[in-house]
Amino acid sequence: MVETVSTRVVGPSDRLGYWNDIIASTYRGMVVNTAQSRFDARLSLWDLGPTRMVRPRSSAATVTRHADRSTIGSERKIIAHFVNQGQIELVHRGRLARLGAGDMALCAAEEYYQFNCQTDHELMVVELDGDDLARRLPDLDDHLARTIPGHHLGSRILGRFLGSLWQEATTPLPPALARTHSAVLIDLIVGCLAHDAGEPSRAQDPVLQRVREVIMDRLGDFDLGPAMIAHDTGIPLRTLQGMAARGGTTIGQMITDHRLIRGAWLLKSKPQSSVTDIALECGFADPSYFARRFVQRFGTSPKAYRTAH
Repeated sequence: MVETVSTRVVGPSDRLGYWNDIIASTYRGMVVNTAQSRFDARLSLWDLGPTRMVRPRSSAATVTRHADRSTIGSERKIIAHFVNQGQIELVHRGRLARLGAGDMALCAAEEYYQFNCQTDHELMVVELDGDDLARRLPDLDDHLARTIPGHHLGSRILGRFLGSLWQEATTPLPPALARTHSAVLIDLIVGCLAHDAGEPSRAQDPVLQRVREVIMDRLGDFDLGPAMIAHDTGIPLRTLQGMAARGGTTIGQMITDHRLIRGAWLLKSKPQSSVTDIALECGFADPSYFARRFVQRFGTSPKAYRTAH
């Protein structure tokens, strides 16, 4: 049976704190922040045999897990996130993945990750046994923090199964039937990932990975831009721009994203450095521009982010 909790049982000023208590009891080390004055959220949980399904819905927010490394556990779990609604950015393992409705992404539950949910959003979250998944998918690590597009055949089949399954969540299932459906769900996730590995878009990934490497090597260079990356990779600029566009981004946005992610990491790891020094180290010639883009990306100022982390 489904258990549902909502922030609407408390006053508006208490909702974020109430929600963080709920989230922390569901996922150890997880914290939610928002720049919005009004926050609203709902969470439904369903234990489908050995598999827990969680369906969170909330207004725009930033969700961070294991910012404080003391919360990290030793048990290996993989969390699959299916986007039902909204636009979301995932930062995990130094990668950035953009997700829209129908897309999926995986995270290692025992590692740091962050979701920047830019709009009202709803997810379907499934926790999986990491060791079992790794045995079935030897290239599992390659799938983490990657956008698994919703238009792929495996994703469409998986999405329909999840929707149909959830419609039965209010009906008590016999244990044997619950275990069967849990096994089918995991099989479909594995099949979806295996199919994604064979998609043509995956073959393009090594080139974009090379672009990311050039960006990281030259992150502190104020003159870093698409033309410089094209020169360093030896790939025509139009080719790079086309590949980035098919991935839902631009070369310039990739540069900015990596600079901001690096800046967030430095704010936590170099407390003695000023925000201005960190902005310059990340390639922002104008610290005030860094601050503005940081607020857009993380929903809070660099100083407030440092204090919170």
